[in-house]
Amino acid sequence: MRRRIFWVLPNYESSLRTMNDLLFAGIEERQIHFSTREGGQMDGLRAASFMHASDLISAAQTGSVLGSMSGAVLGVLAAFMLTELIGTPAIVVVALTALGSLLGAWIASLVSNDVSGRRIKRFQAAVAEGAYLLMVDAPQDKVLEIEALLAHTHPEAHFEGEKPHIPALM
Repeated sequence: MRRRIFWVLPNYESSLRTMNDLLFAGIEERQIHFSTREGGQMDGLRAASFMHASDLISAAQTGSVLGSMSGAVLGVLAAFMLTELIGTPAIVVVALTALGSLLGAWIASLVSNDVSGRRIKRFQAAVAEGAYLLMVDAPQDKVLEIEALLAHTHPEAHFEGEKPHIPALM
């Protein structure tokens, strides 16, 4: 399990030094992500992708749960109303539950496309002024070590919290 750590760095030079310090500390490059304003210098830094800056995964999960509940309710209602036309009502309930889950995930992910992530939104003002947002997807057992390293070697950086659980695919 991983945790995403958020830090705000004041400029490009500080971000580049931080990236190098994290690499020397054994953090894989693919676990380090930076975000800054449009047109900001990113040479030598790994830019955060859309998946890092949005709530796509959590929105799809929420949509799937809500869609499956709605589909199950509709399935039960359809099974009661169409008992004479349907041979096995359980199949209708299962099919509408699955369809509701898929539609819910799809619709929620479309909506989340247009909305920036809740956790990222609080950094927008600093990023718009030229700061760099650092996101490190660290193993749980290294979180405190990374936080101590950055606090000691980068007093100009500000720790901004962490997100508890990161999906394995990210």
